Amino acid sequence: MAGIDRTPSPRSRVTVSLLAAVVVLAGCASARPAGGAAAVVLDRAALDLVAGTGTVAADDRLLRSAEDELIRRCMTAAGWPEQPEPPAGPSVDSHDDERHPDREKRSVIGYGFHDAYRGASPVPEPEPPAKQLALLGTHAARSHIDLPSGRRFDFSTDGCLAEARAALYGTPERAARSFYTVQDAALALAPRIPADPDYRRGLDAWSTCMAERGHHHPTPTAARTAMSDRYRAEGVSPALREQEVALAVADADCALTAGLPQLGETVVERLVAGLPEADRAVLAEASRIRTEAVRRAAEVVPG
Repeated sequence: MAGIDRTPSPRSRVTVSLLAAVVVLAGCASARPAGGAAAVVLDRAALDLVAGTGTVAADDRLLRSAEDELIRRCMTAAGWPEQPEPPAGPSVDSHDDERHPDREKRSVIGYGFHDAYRGASPVPEPEPPAKQLALLGTHAARSHIDLPSGRRFDFSTDGCLAEARAALYGTPERAARSFYTVQDAALALAPRIPADPDYRRGLDAWSTCMAERGHHHPTPTAARTAMSDRYRAEGVSPALREQEVALAVADADCALTAGLPQLGETVVERLVAGLPEADRAVLAEASRIRTEAVRRAAEVVPG
């Protein structure tokens, strides 16, 4: 549904202790060390959630479709039956990066810079206040969660958005925790991945592969940044769009050739294993909440 935030605030991505005591949560395996305390070992679903691998992208699409449908039903009941349709075609997406390259998408839109700098998506007309209230609820009913990084995220507890998330996740707070605890961990781990010696060798192999294709960049991030800088300096043009698509496709091909997705997954698993026990327990809980939400989403939009 166009224009609707996909996370409690915004769509994008500790004063409160993570856990008073570490417990083994459903959805994670456990081992019992010598001290007698149960150690949290994240299962495959939880590791995929942090790394953005496995069925995460497909599950995101399912959850989004179910949320759209639940919001549509709620807004119709509230007297707002007309809802905008989601835009058709490929779009820029968090699941297309150096560790999750989407070659098919890049062959159509490159990195997505041409459309972004051209202003392909017009700013929608502001919705009537009463419609916004029905969708997002009242400011007085907003709540928040605090995370280990010190970030605080707020979210709606009433309105159709909150109602849809409660139907999928159990409560709006559980929805927020499933989004933001994982995002918080991923943001903390991201700067450490390129420094890993194995991943560094993969980046070197990527750079060599790109040079053989006529593109000279040390990392995929550098390639993206260079193309974005060119749009800022030169403006949009058919020629630059063609060059963007060629660079983005070569980037994806070389990432796959160098094994960056597999290396990234291995490094993330290693880093997650080194997180404090309480942090791993919270990630296990987030994964369990999301697994339940995906099951409910499949009932909302079957097939």
